[in-house]
Amino acid sequence: MFTGMNAANPSVVHRKRGFTLVELMIVVAIIAVLAILAVVGYRKLITSSHTAEATHMIGSIRLAQETFHAETGQYDNISAGLGPGSLYPSQNDPPNDKKETSWGMACGNCADPQAWNRLPVHPDGAVRFGYTTMAGVANSAPQAGVPVQFPGTVQWPAIANITSDWYIVTAYGDLDGNGTYVVLMGTSWQKDILVANEGE
Repeated sequence: MFTGMNAANPSVVHRKRGFTLVELMIVVAIIAVLAILAVVGYRKLITSSHTAEATHMIGSIRLAQETFHAETGQYDNISAGLGPGSLYPSQNDPPNDKKETSWGMACGNCADPQAWNRLPVHPDGAVRFGYTTMAGVANSAPQAGVPVQFPGTVQWPAIANITSDWYIVTAYGDLDGNGTYVVLMGTSWQKDILVANEGE
């Protein structure tokens, strides 16, 4: 009896069939696409965890401003601006995913180097973002413009609508080192924290 032949039709020979080169290439391509998606998803997850630091810190700075206001009757106007040149703790080189900066050092770009130490802000450790906070009294406009990362989507209220003391907090970070900042902003007149360039 021939094992390689069909008993019903002795002329038909069965051959063991393997994967063709095209089929193997398709499998490799599918695995490569899945691997790329996994890496992108993982990177977004890591970036989101870093953004969580900024969200938490903005909340802490807001609470510290409220505490300062309760004690002194005004919010603390610390930063000279809301952009990269005014960041604390790192003014010109915002922290990123490979660089953390300690909180509590003297502020090199503040009129009072110990200004940030007046606010009871106590992060859990070193930070990956740089922060600013500006404040003013009722019927006064913020002296700094809206950060450029929020073009056309955000504008400061008219002076007539600012009927109480106010503050603004921003956070800047270059999480992937590509020169584009992810920016978060919170204000006393709005509960939400705005985010620009998320994932950068």
